[in-house]
Formats: sequence, C-alpha cells, structure tokens
Amino acid sequence: MQRRLTLAKNAYLWEEGDQARNIAIVEKGKLAVRTADGIVGVVLPKMVVGEGAINSGWDNENEGNGNGHRRAASAVAIEDDTVVVEYAPSRIKEAFDNGEAAVGHQILITLMGQASRNLLIVITSEDVHPLTVTPVKGLLNGMVETLPELKLVKDWKSFLTTFHVLTSFRDASEHLRRTLISKITADALDRATETMKEHFSGQDILPMLEEFFKAEQERAEWLEP
Repeated sequence: MQRRLTLAKNAYLWEEGDQARNIAIVEKGKLAVRTADGIVGVVLPKMVVGEGAINSGWDNENEGNGNGHRRAASAVAIEDDTVVVEYAPSRIKEAFDNGEAAVGHQILITLMGQASRNLLIVITSEDVHPLTVTPVKGLLNGMVETLPELKLVKDWKSFLTTFHVLTSFRDASEHLRRTLISKITADALDRATETMKEHFSGQDILPMLEEFFKAEQERAEWLEP
C-alpha cells in the first residue's frame, strides 16, 4: 500500500499505541513526534518517520503483518497542508524486487542522519568526559567512511541487514545523548553544526544533516518555556 495524505495543523498521522503498519516520508510541512514527555522530535521534508513498522514481523525471508509492533509516539502535523506519503513495508520490499531502491535508501539515510546528529551532539558537548569523546568520534568517523556503501544496497535482504545495524546505532546514540547530556543549548547546537560541516564536507548526506540540526533547533524552540 502507498498513499499520499494532506494533514491540517494539529491533525494526527497516527497516535501512540496504534499498530505500526506503515512508514511515512514527509513531502511538505512538518510533523511533531510526541510522547507523554512532550515533543521528542520534529520531522521535516524528506525525513522518514515510523520506520519501526519494518520490524513488525519481518525477517530476511518472511513478510510481516504489521501486528507485532505498536507506535512508541504520536505523529501530528504542526503546519497546515502538511503532506506525507505512507508506505507499507511490503511495498518497500516490492520496490526492491523491481529494482527501485529510492525509498529504502531514504530510510537508511534518515537512520544514519539521526545517529550522526546524536553522536555530533555528544562529542561537542562541554559536559561530556574526554574519555567518552574518542570512542564516539571513532563510530562517527566509521559511519562517514561507510556512507558511499549505502548506494550499494540494492536488494531487500541487504536492506534489512543494513536497516537493523543502523537502527541499533541510532538507538544507542540516542541513549548516549539522553544519558550524558541533560540539556542541549543553542551554543551546543552551533558547535555540533560546525563539527558536522567538517566531518561531512563534500558528502551527499550533508544537506540532510543540516536539516536534522534545523529540526533539532525547532524542537528546542518548542520546548522553551
């Protein structure tokens, strides 16, 4: 299944606890990702949300039914005329089988972008102990080196393997960020942004990362009292 939706401001794409049947890519406007703790993320155009649906019973050979995973957060439009395209995991597999990898690559790039953003925030934080910086920087450098290899993912089996690895990196980097950094200031975001430009200079993912930091700034503004 693939469908294109236009959402009014404050309309929900889905709610926390709903069955995770589809992933979505924002084409226009903005989504906020909300939990009981408030807004935990802002999703801008070309970003993917709801990728957990791919974990709903899929493995390298079998098709998932979307019944094994529920949404950990709500997704709600924060601008009028927000446009998203939803894809069932089976549609993404079908696209790979037909030699069309664009949506799959967008999912992988989003995961790598999220992980890289988190790692950049950690290594540039003034609150992080120096002993933490070297191993985290090593992971970030490794991800930079493997960026070109994402384009080599051409089949569903390779996609799933890469997806699970990058999801693990993203989740681990999120845990590090939340554990080590209590609050991200505007100065911290500026430092992370400058370091990002150094690490990813000339890389295709740089514009996407710039958007992730823009989204991070918008999230911080929403959280300001």
